[in-house]
Amino acid sequence: MENNGVSIDLGTIAIILTIVFAVLKLAGIIAWSWWIVFLPVIAVVALSIVVLILILLGVSVWNLHQHHKFNKKFNGK
Repeated sequence: MENNGVSIDLGTIAIILTIVFAVLKLAGIIAWSWWIVFLPVIAVVALSIVVLILILLGVSVWNLHQHHKFNKKFNGK
């Protein structure tokens, strides 16, 4: 199979959905609240923040573990 180089990620889908929802709202086709219109982008941003927090937490725990191993090895504790 041949790869045509087209790739759509979650952020792109969220932006496309938000644009479609905004156009539909401005055209009067849907009567949703604006926060619902922007919900796809808000969800991707929130998911990105959660993933970032989890990565930072994991790095912190790993760093504490490495620090504890270092102290145990060289300080005899």
